[in-house]
Amino acid sequence: MDYVIDANILMSILISGKASYKPFLTNYNFILPDFVLIEIDKYKDLLKSRTKMQKYEFLQWSYFVFSKITILPEYVLSQESIEKSEKLLDKIDLKDISYVALAYS
Repeated sequence: MDYVIDANILMSILISGKASYKPFLTNYNFILPDFVLIEIDKYKDLLKSRTKMQKYEFLQWSYFVFSKITILPEYVLSQESIEKSEKLLDKIDLKDISYVALAYS
């Protein structure tokens, strides 16, 4: 089974560096839309400043985390799942459409 997580969860995992995340990342399939890369890039300085890890540790941890998740391009989302997501999120937050559509797919 695949689990969709959003950028906030991914950023929390990256900042924490907690070994307790390793079993989850290793034993479950986490998928994210490629939009997450834009979010990560947007907040990269914040990630680096918030972590308590040294630069080298943070890089190693980031490599590990990104090796355990799957990032899918938007074109894999069906038009049907996008339309369902738009209706569901109409009055909430349209920027999350790709996360919900990925969960529908």
